[in-house]
Amino acid sequence: MTDTAQTSSHAIQFIHGLASDQVAGFIADRQKNRALTVLVKQLNTTLLNGPAEQRKAARIALEKLGFIDV
Repeated sequence: MTDTAQTSSHAIQFIHGLASDQVAGFIADRQKNRALTVLVKQLNTTLLNGPAEQRKAARIALEKLGFIDV
């Protein structure tokens, strides 16, 4: 697993574990630290190029963060 894939995997697991009332704070913290763009880029890359299980997990994470409306 590459460093980016591993980072994405950890981020996905963390996002999946967020309660709905924690999402806004998580996003605000990432924006403040200038890490939101990198995170969303990693999730998008996984969504487009990852193995099927990781693609599904990335989609769910992006949905939870409000970046995909299904």
